[in-house]
Amino acid sequence: MLIKFLGCHSAFGRTHNNAYFRAGDDLVLIDLSMLHFNDVRDLIESENAPCGNTVYIFLTHMHDDHFSGIPMFIHWCVYYANKRVVIITGDTLYDDVMTEFRIKGVKEGQFSLYTYAPGSNMPVRVEGETGHEVKIADILSDIIPTTHTPTLEDKCFGFRLYAGDDPFVYTGDTATLEPFIMALKSGDELYCEMAVHYGEVHLLWEEQKDTLFKLSLDHKIYLMHMDDEEALSKLIEGTSINLARLG
Repeated sequence: MLIKFLGCHSAFGRTHNNAYFRAGDDLVLIDLSMLHFNDVRDLIESENAPCGNTVYIFLTHMHDDHFSGIPMFIHWCVYYANKRVVIITGDTLYDDVMTEFRIKGVKEGQFSLYTYAPGSNMPVRVEGETGHEVKIADILSDIIPTTHTPTLEDKCFGFRLYAGDDPFVYTGDTATLEPFIMALKSGDELYCEMAVHYGEVHLLWEEQKDTLFKLSLDHKIYLMHMDDEEALSKLIEGTSINLARLG
């Protein structure tokens, strides 16, 4: 598994689906819920794994189990930890992110926001400090628009990213697997959200299992954003599909 998880459950679970890895000395987060704010503090303050001066956050969408910790984390980085925070997301989320920051008192100059369009490695807009384009390009292969809830139409994203030299695809919250199948290249790991009990705005195991079994012939697959970890564990028993693990 190329990345680690602070939590791997859906919104009403005991943990939230937030992940992390390192790009050199810098910490890279995928989403941050307020539930895991202190977990990230612990990562940064750990003497066993020193953290560089910049934290990169790839934001999938604006639901609280994915976004709510980011404003407080920026404040902590500015006023306590002396770290720069760079947020990377799809360009259609620019206004929503900036509005939330204004509401939460996150000021200009306290963060950088880079927004991208699918298929481009050049940012559409940059808010705040520039100069992070090269490092982002080492991590970001592509941003992948997807469908999640009707109220967030055109405002939900997954990613194809690099952890070092190793690529992986991360679905974020999604009601369709198709854009991620299109993004997968041979050997990529796939981190895929999965529900047992409800679908509609999420992927339902019963509807996706045959596709996942086929994909697992060429890809390591890890299920995340789980509504019922125990049930999924039993359903994948004896297969090559795995559950995401906490770091």
